[in-house]
Amino acid sequence: MKYGVKFLVKKIANLNYKRMFDRIDDLHKLTGKGKISLFCDIVYTGIKYQAGYEDYAFFKFYDVPRKNRETYLTRGINNQLVKMLNDPEYMYYTDDKSKFHEVYKEFAARDSIYLKEATKEEFLEFAARHEYIMIKPFDDGSGIGIEKLAPKDYASYEELYDYIMSTNSLLVEEVITQHDDMAKLCPTSVNTLRIVTIRHPETDEISIPFAAMRAGTGKPMDNLYAGGVLTILDENTGVALFPAQNEELEVFTHHPVTGTPIEGFQVPFWEETIEFIKKAALVTPQLRYVGWDVAITKNGPLLIEGNAYPANQAYQMPAMNPGNIGRLPKFEKASGIKFYK
Repeated sequence: MKYGVKFLVKKIANLNYKRMFDRIDDLHKLTGKGKISLFCDIVYTGIKYQAGYEDYAFFKFYDVPRKNRETYLTRGINNQLVKMLNDPEYMYYTDDKSKFHEVYKEFAARDSIYLKEATKEEFLEFAARHEYIMIKPFDDGSGIGIEKLAPKDYASYEELYDYIMSTNSLLVEEVITQHDDMAKLCPTSVNTLRIVTIRHPETDEISIPFAAMRAGTGKPMDNLYAGGVLTILDENTGVALFPAQNEELEVFTHHPVTGTPIEGFQVPFWEETIEFIKKAALVTPQLRYVGWDVAITKNGPLLIEGNAYPANQAYQMPAMNPGNIGRLPKFEKASGIKFYK
């Protein structure tokens, strides 16, 4: 497909070759496989399956038979799905956090203020209403720049305002109080769900090809790249199917801080959450492929944010692919798009 060729050419042109060869050195030490053999397999995998060297290492493709690699949603294929299903003119509805709160206010109902647009006086009133607040960057992802702050810890609300204005984290929100069951995983973070929706381009049917649960490990964020752990959920029941893994691919049968069992954990309000997220997926018809971040409160689901360019690696954590089978078939069925004949 043309998008795949464009993606591959762009990746080759912008490839960090030093990092790739460093990665090959790491894989050589880990697997004992020859560097030339690994290099050739990485190149083949990039051309055939649109998987970069980071996908190759993360998915442990060195141990995955080539015939099974067609079942993986690689970065290149994920890029194609985004281009085919999402109108780029509307992607700022999720990328722009201020716009997101405007468009999806029915689903993200919580007190928030954007300091690029609000006055200082409006912020001072906001700070006075909340014991704790979260500040988030306007354009960074992966939990970078997020802080949980207590206004009472500052000499004045003006001092707090000056501090926030000195950062790039100008979106300020009230802190969400999560459901007690979710807090059992890790009480210091709001432990969220990542639920992917795809709206079929012909039938308009909304499917959920992937759902996961994340938990922090001491920080206010639960993101993998901030030290969190993740497990895949059964999309029909909301039950955790596997032990969790972190970014380093360590496996945890119990939460590393609280000791809460992971596999078999039941997310509360699951049926309500699925109904809720399918309604949110109808708001912007131009965005047919979205990864939604959802918190579960004592009253039910609450939308944290949407991602019109969801990352692909969390879909297929290595310990959660029985038989080395990836999740691409679920995405193909949901979208009606086939990537291999």
